[in-house]
Formats: sequence, structure tokens, C-alpha cells
Amino acid sequence: MNVPFNMVEMDWCEVGRLAEQPEYQILPVLKKMVFEVANELGKSSPYHS
Repeated sequence: MNVPFNMVEMDWCEVGRLAEQPEYQILPVLKKMVFEVANELGKSSPYHS
């Protein structure tokens, strides 16, 4: 099932919390990937500070 990008809701605080967990420890990689995709789509990254 294809869902348009702008219709998908994401709890970025929860995503970040999970990415920081000891079993994952991928927050820097996640932030980089989200920034790159947002940039390609012309959107602002939820992790932009």
C-alpha cells in the first residue's frame, strides 16, 4: 500500500529515543539520513537545530 509522504506521521522524539538505546546506538546515522532525505524532498529535517 502506497501512502503519500506528507500523510505519514512520525513521532520524531520517540524515534530519537529508540535510536539512542544501547542496543541500537544509531542516532548520529539516523539524523544524517533524515537530513539528507528531507533535503532531497525540499523539506526541513525534524532534527535541524
